[in-house]
Amino acid sequence: MGDTVSKRQIDQRLPLILVINVTGISTINEKTSLQNKDLPEEINFPKGNQITKQRYRLMGVSFCNDIHHIADVRFENVKNSGWYQYDGLQKTYKARAMAIGSSRPPPKSGYTMAFVIYGKI
Repeated sequence: MGDTVSKRQIDQRLPLILVINVTGISTINEKTSLQNKDLPEEINFPKGNQITKQRYRLMGVSFCNDIHHIADVRFENVKNSGWYQYDGLQKTYKARAMAIGSSRPPPKSGYTMAFVIYGKI
């Protein structure tokens, strides 16, 4: 038997999912938190490095009101593709994951954006 040789290569690619904590980030007007309209649908990261450059699509946004989180989540490659609003406090599964269509609505009153999730495309 011959010797087994393994060459380990370092994977310099970026992760499949980017989760960004945006809690407390305000827009130009300090009294206004980030809104859905402030988020790009797609980002390229990192800029300027063509070797490790990756494209990401917005896949989810979570909101919080200090005691409860809700989320807008994009489902693709399923029968009813599109955005769903998830609220775990609702009584039934259909109410917890309510289809909201091809665009996200503004968050419920009293909620602010907490996390943004981008998936590699």
